[in-house]
Amino acid sequence: VLRVPDQHDKRHKRVYLTHQGKCVQQALYACAHQTLEKACEGIEQQELNACRKVLIKMFHNLNTPEISFKRN
Repeated sequence: VLRVPDQHDKRHKRVYLTHQGKCVQQALYACAHQTLEKACEGIEQQELNACRKVLIKMFHNLNTPEISFKRN
C-alpha cells in the first residue's frame, strides 16, 4: 500500500494499492472465487439463499445492544 498525505487536511492519509498490491488482490479474488465454488458444490441455490437469510438474521441478532446471556 501507499500512504499519501491528504492535500486539504495533513492530519489525514490517503491509502492506495500499489501495482503489486493490485496484482495480489486479483490473485486473492481468484482464489476466493474458486474456494467459494468448491464450498458450494452440490448445494442448491434455494439452500444457499436460506442459509444466507439465517446467517444475516444471526448477525443482526448479535449486533443489537440488548444482548443478555442467560445462566442455566
